[in-house]
Amino acid sequence: MIFGEISFITWNFIHSLNGDVRFINTLPLQLCSYAIIGLIITLILCNKKVYNYVYIFGVVSFLALLFPNLNHGVNSFRYYQLYFSHSLLMIALFYMYKIHGFYPKKDDLIKSFVFLQILIVISLILNVILNTDFLFIGPGNKPIDFAWDWPGHMIQYEFFMVVVYFIFYKILKKLNEVQNG
Repeated sequence: MIFGEISFITWNFIHSLNGDVRFINTLPLQLCSYAIIGLIITLILCNKKVYNYVYIFGVVSFLALLFPNLNHGVNSFRYYQLYFSHSLLMIALFYMYKIHGFYPKKDDLIKSFVFLQILIVISLILNVILNTDFLFIGPGNKPIDFAWDWPGHMIQYEFFMVVVYFIFYKILKKLNEVQNG
């Protein structure tokens, strides 16, 4: 995951030099980047508190696998980097659950969701001030092709996040119950 994130930042920097993208738009201030950084910390330090906060971020990254926001085709590094990094997020979540017994409780997930809402507000402010699209919530941005226009897609996005989070939470809860008898 470290290699994937560093290579993505490097790839963006190189593309910013020739004017293809604004480098500020490519800083790791997206939900999946937060999840990757948090899970790297969790894997290295075996820190359950960080895991509990980034669990929901990693789960939501599942949406990026289903609805990738790509401007590049299969002949691009970005195409493979996206699937590589987001797949590793899912693997890391399940690894920490299965091997280390990390299992977020409802209170942890509520705190994580509240933290996510704070990040959304901060990102929205940055998006307006810097003309960026962090968390895919800026004006004029549409993270999924069939999403409503701004700001309506934020409601859709939140709804999808809650649904995906709930499904994964129920799956892990069921697995936890089966494992613990």
